[in-house]
Amino acid sequence: MVKKTKSRRWTRDDTELTLLAMPTFVWYTLFSFLPMFGIFIAFKRYQIFPGKSFLYNLIHSEWVGFDNFKYLIESKSLYILLRNTIVYNFVFIVLGIVIPVTLAIMISLIYSKRKSKVYQTAMFFSTLFVLGCCQLFRLCIFKL
Repeated sequence: MVKKTKSRRWTRDDTELTLLAMPTFVWYTLFSFLPMFGIFIAFKRYQIFPGKSFLYNLIHSEWVGFDNFKYLIESKSLYILLRNTIVYNFVFIVLGIVIPVTLAIMISLIYSKRKSKVYQTAMFFSTLFVLGCCQLFRLCIFKL
C-alpha cells in the first residue's frame, strides 16, 4: 500500500527563512561566482578595445588555450613568483593569527576589568580611525 504524501504549501516561515538567506545568496553570487569570469582571461589573449565593456573585451579576445601557462612555466621568474606568493601568504596568515591572539591573551590577563575595557576600546578606535582616514582619502581622490 502506497501512502499519499500531501504537497506541502509555502508558509510564512518559509518566506522568513528565504528572506534570511537572501543576503548570503547575494554575497556568494557577487564575490564567489561572478569573479570566476576572470578565469577565462587565463585562456585568452586579452585585449582592451577602446570604448567597449569588460564583457565585450573578454568575448572578442583571441582564445589561446594553455599558451599563457606554457609561457609562465618556461619563464625564468616562475620560481621567484611562487616563492614570493608562498612567503607572503605564510607571513600574513601567521601574523593574522599570532598578533590578535597574543593581544587577546594579554588583555584577558589584566587584573582590572576597567583597564582591559579601555585597552580594547583604544584598539578598536585606532582601527576605526584608520578606516575613516582611508574612506576620506578615497572620497577626496575620487570625489564621490
